[in-house]
Amino acid sequence: MRPPSKGYTRELKVGLFALVAFLVIAAFSLRITDSPIFRRGTVLVTFLDDATGVFLNSKVKLAGIDIGAVKRIELENGKAKITLVIDKHIDIPKDAHIEPRPLGILGDKFLEVVLPVPEATPSARESWLDRVFDVLVPSAQAQAPVVLKKKPQMNTGDVIPAHNSPATLDDLARQMGDVSGDVKKLTTKLNGMLDDNRPEVRDLVSSLNRTSQKLEKIFAQINPDMMGRDLKDLSGAAGNVSRSLQKVEVLVSRVERGEGTLGKLFNDPTVAIELQRSIETLNSALERVSRTVFVMDLSAEYYGPADSSKTYVSLQIRPKEDVAYIGGVVVDPRGTLKRTITSTNTTTTVVGSDSTTSVNTIEDTTINNREAVYFTLMMEKRIWNLAARIGILENKGGLGVDWYLWNDRLRLGADLFHLTRDGNRPHLKAYAKLAFLDYLYLTVGGDELLSNVAQGVGRRSFMVGLGLRFSDEDVKTVLLLPGLP
Repeated sequence: MRPPSKGYTRELKVGLFALVAFLVIAAFSLRITDSPIFRRGTVLVTFLDDATGVFLNSKVKLAGIDIGAVKRIELENGKAKITLVIDKHIDIPKDAHIEPRPLGILGDKFLEVVLPVPEATPSARESWLDRVFDVLVPSAQAQAPVVLKKKPQMNTGDVIPAHNSPATLDDLARQMGDVSGDVKKLTTKLNGMLDDNRPEVRDLVSSLNRTSQKLEKIFAQINPDMMGRDLKDLSGAAGNVSRSLQKVEVLVSRVERGEGTLGKLFNDPTVAIELQRSIETLNSALERVSRTVFVMDLSAEYYGPADSSKTYVSLQIRPKEDVAYIGGVVVDPRGTLKRTITSTNTTTTVVGSDSTTSVNTIEDTTINNREAVYFTLMMEKRIWNLAARIGILENKGGLGVDWYLWNDRLRLGADLFHLTRDGNRPHLKAYAKLAFLDYLYLTVGGDELLSNVAQGVGRRSFMVGLGLRFSDEDVKTVLLLPGLP
């Protein structure tokens, strides 16, 4: 065994290395996924009748520019309660509203912030018709400058309304009324313009009469023979067009009879069936990708009496709310250990008979002192608040169970694996994980609870740890999982 002081320094270095590796992996993951985990700003709330296509971290845009993201989606009073985080430098007026709009062919949506139309002072208000007539017939009166009113802004905790159907019958009737008023105003101004410009109108009519007389003189000078030749050439061109149309008609008839490549394409029912199957397969794949959730989990745990630590990196793929596939990597700085049992028999003679006493000696032998890397691959099925796992756990067959409480913020669980060990009982680990700040969680519990080893590696110990857990909606556009249910 190593001297205590040397071992403490070595374990401290390994712990620092594990902490730095954890921070690098976390920063790299956040960088490549572009997830708004630590986004801060104004927190607003809106309610939607139908939140289909809106997910966690969905974009919030203003004039096509990203200004925030969806932080939380909840159900309240039969409506979807959406919590938004708006960037600090963006001000949202009190009378703005939210409109869900499609993002692409996958069915995802983003939330558009629609600002109200700026209101001007009464002296500056005029319709487009007024501005047109002011250009055509300049007025002697100068227009007053436009003065815009300052709108009050929303603060954290305010509710911004949502309009699922921006075009209503009331809006249509109001717009028809505005159009009717504009037409009436146009008629009035036309009458006034005709009255004010009656001499100019008479001059315009006289000019048209003179132009008509000049056109009559031009037509009188046209040569009939030349016009006949031109009409003959035009008739020949029409004949060419007629023959071209006949060829097109023959081609269309062949297609209708199913002749040629185009005819088979349009008339063979198997082509339509295969096309329909391809579309159904594509829709099924897009639906699976849309509902699949990816959860990243990075954590580090410290074991007290053993004076050691472990680093965990895992990825959960959830094609359904109650099914998950879990894959992960565990880094153990202690390396790989092997336990050797040495048996010693002692024979003693008592009053003519033999008495045998057996003494067993347990010895730990280190195969290597390098870091060991273990792999985990499990399937999880959840029923209500109880989730059961089975598969490979740290390179050994095992199973686990978790009980979720407090809206999934508190998780009580246990892992049982490495069922057949030389000189020791199966590995049992129990823990409690408490989530806080939306993405971080704290782990406390015990390890090797069934161990019969009093000292050394494999004895009972308590543990504490800190982890980072978040879901990433961007990865599902890259990973298509056609084999998952």
